[in-house]
Amino acid sequence: MGETTAVVFDLGGVLAHPPKGPMAPPKDFFGPAGDAGGTDQADDHPWHRLERGDLTLEEALTLLFEDMGVPMPSSGAPLPPGMMPPGMPSPDVPPPGMPPPVQPQGAPGPGPFGLPLPPPFKLEPAFVSLAEDLSAAGLKLALCANLVRELEPLWWDLYPWPDLFTIIVRSYELGARKPDPLPYATVLERLGTTPAETVFVDDSARNLATAGTLGMVTVLADGPAAADRIRELSGLSAPSRPATEPAVTASPKTDDDHQGAAEKVLANLRTLARRLPERSAEIESARAIPRDIIEDLRDTGIFRALYPASLGGPGLSDPQLVEAIEILAAGDASVAWCAAIGLDAALSAQSWPDEQVREVFPSPDLITAAVLPPLGKGVRVADGFELTGRWSFASGIGHADRVLCGFLADGATPVWRIAVVNPGDVRIHDTWNTTGLRGTGSHDIEIRELLVPERHTWPFLGTGTDRADGFSLPADRVNAKMAGLPLGIGTAALQAAIRILSGKKDMMTRQPAAAHPGVRANVARAESLIEASRAYVHRSLQPGGRRGDAALARQFAHRSCREAVQLLYDTVGSAAVYSERTPLDRHLRDLTTACQHAAVGQRILEGVGELRLGGDPMSPFI
Repeated sequence: MGETTAVVFDLGGVLAHPPKGPMAPPKDFFGPAGDAGGTDQADDHPWHRLERGDLTLEEALTLLFEDMGVPMPSSGAPLPPGMMPPGMPSPDVPPPGMPPPVQPQGAPGPGPFGLPLPPPFKLEPAFVSLAEDLSAAGLKLALCANLVRELEPLWWDLYPWPDLFTIIVRSYELGARKPDPLPYATVLERLGTTPAETVFVDDSARNLATAGTLGMVTVLADGPAAADRIRELSGLSAPSRPATEPAVTASPKTDDDHQGAAEKVLANLRTLARRLPERSAEIESARAIPRDIIEDLRDTGIFRALYPASLGGPGLSDPQLVEAIEILAAGDASVAWCAAIGLDAALSAQSWPDEQVREVFPSPDLITAAVLPPLGKGVRVADGFELTGRWSFASGIGHADRVLCGFLADGATPVWRIAVVNPGDVRIHDTWNTTGLRGTGSHDIEIRELLVPERHTWPFLGTGTDRADGFSLPADRVNAKMAGLPLGIGTAALQAAIRILSGKKDMMTRQPAAAHPGVRANVARAESLIEASRAYVHRSLQPGGRRGDAALARQFAHRSCREAVQLLYDTVGSAAVYSERTPLDRHLRDLTTACQHAAVGQRILEGVGELRLGGDPMSPFI
């Protein structure tokens, strides 16, 4: 890392906060606006087109009204009462409990069609003060923000920005918005600095991903600690505190602290999981997880689950991690699968020091798509590798912040390494048309002659960094989470079958199905298979176990729970085939697909058998 000579700030969410609630005009007014990685210029969402300057605000509203079937008023005329689009207040009638809208100083009156402009942004004192200190210390400062031209009055008059930031890069002037590389390249060019000496500050992990790929030092603006981090990188001392304000001294987390953090993650997941079944049909049909669910999942803390405490890990034990995936799988199997794959960034902490992990993964909540088998080829070049390859089963590639790719590094003895790349550097082949787990979007991906710095790779079977905290992720621990999937699916299927059978009558006798001895026996048999699997999995994760115990239990759980779901499907009978009436069809298909994963296949039995008979199986799953 070079000496810091420049700091680039985002605006909204960093230096100033946009208005919230029903008076806020932005993204949700036009519908969910998740950044869908990769080729941002191909995104036709109205808000993104506004930020790129492709549309005026009036044109965007016109399109919105047309989509809603709302009659368009003449320019400058307010909409009739009751015809205001959802989320926007009437110009004349404020929402309940809200004061009348106040125009920001210097604002050009009402917006298009008489819509009021919302309240102005509010400054974030901690980061504004930091920027002033950086400027006083002689560092170059720049603003680089995704902005809408017509809404600039909401923030421009809050502060004399040009006095502090000599360079302001606006997305609508470039015709490109973050995370497209153009705004980053433009700000570096105008600053006249190298990426290594430039700190990029943003509240979006996706935006930071591009900055990190270009070699800039990144800081996620997620609280006061971020401002302290920027001061440290820039060589500034911490701000002085009033005499009445006690200094805060960080103390090591205790076991109770970790337990509390872990339980909070599990509680968050339970809350989210309750909402998933009603979205399952949508998820399966789209072959992707909606952006709002991804962000809610990120907020639970699950993606930091495997990190050590020094990198923000909440301290989930192996049994708790299995429970976390089981909770999600009972709600929706595709969401659970993507959660399990999406937390693999922590693998880097085995081989990299914490500082390097933070550079490549500036937030512990970044999401990975991981294709670890060494199907790529890395040709050694100066300071890194030229990577080429094609990988299958890139689960979650549509929402990933980073992609982990396995490859063989050339040399006298090829070495299996893992590369971390930006989703925008991979080509996605739409191949995921499958029996089950359709919502995971596990398409093929391809990379051609991509230059990857060696510091963005690590040896998959390396010896690690000999961490003082003893952190390690052996194969049994990394893959243990997958056991939660069949347990969750099995439990959900059992509950659904009991619900259906409790109200079902035999077609011929018209007797309650629940009165039939065979039905009763099958329900009990299914429950015993699921509960035996759960007991076996959790026993295999207790301290003092042998290598292979968790792998064997994981394989057993998948096969036994699939048998249980098949039994329940058959017991429910013809009603089970109606996918819109019962989830049993989807549960069976999801679990059938999950059973094809290498971590739970026949080779697990062969490998553990070899191990028990004195061998040493070469398997990343045991």
